Amino acid sequence: MKRIAAFSCLLWLGLLATAPARADVPQLALVPLEPVDRLELRKSKRSLTLYRNEQPIRTYRVSLGGNPKGHKEREGDSRTPEGRYYLTFRNTQSRYFLSIQVDYPNALDRAWARRRGWDPGGEIMIH
Repeated sequence: MKRIAAFSCLLWLGLLATAPARADVPQLALVPLEPVDRLELRKSKRSLTLYRNEQPIRTYRVSLGGNPKGHKEREGDSRTPEGRYYLTFRNTQSRYFLSIQVDYPNALDRAWARRRGWDPGGEIMIH
């Protein structure tokens, strides 16, 4: 069975549409204005699907880190986390892109890395 990284959404992506329009920054015209319940990242297909009420509403092509196969285990491995995570922070201050932070590492990721003497890393963002 293939692993699927599912990001449970605490933020509503519709909030992205409230960012002030600026002539020098391309606008995100494809972001739905209504809230979504869940994001599902399929690494093997390089796709991110938005869900509302368990129904897919839009799918986007995505780019992943330099070494996307397998679950992220430590700082610098260039992998994308696999599992269920929350979106915890939305950066609205960037001049050229908006980003949403994923709550990696969670308690399981930290315990896994600690047992091996590794730094689990962090600062995983969707942008």
